[in-house]
Amino acid sequence: MQFDVTVQAVNMRLQQMGIKRAPFRTMAKEILEAAWPSIETRRGEFIHLNRARDLYAFLRRQLRDPALTKNQRTAAERFERLIKEHNAVLDLQPGMPGGPWVLLPREPSDGRMVIR
Repeated sequence: MQFDVTVQAVNMRLQQMGIKRAPFRTMAKEILEAAWPSIETRRGEFIHLNRARDLYAFLRRQLRDPALTKNQRTAAERFERLIKEHNAVLDLQPGMPGGPWVLLPREPSDGRMVIR
């Protein structure tokens, strides 16, 4: 606290100015929120699971996040390999058997998407 300002005060000011401290993480979260809104899908209850973490790392890698750790890069590669090997997309189906993160066969309408 060289200037007698708290971290919270700096973060609040950055937020007010529209400056995002972790733009790649924020963009990845926004993508997930657009695909599966937390309130409607209960996505927040399942983000601790490996497949969700791997997807998040994959999104950050696709966004070219330079802050990815070696473990996160490995997770991203694992997710990409899973999707390619199964020719599948990932879907969130909390109430379904085998859920909540389910691999579904890729359809032509999926295009290059990895989530449905």
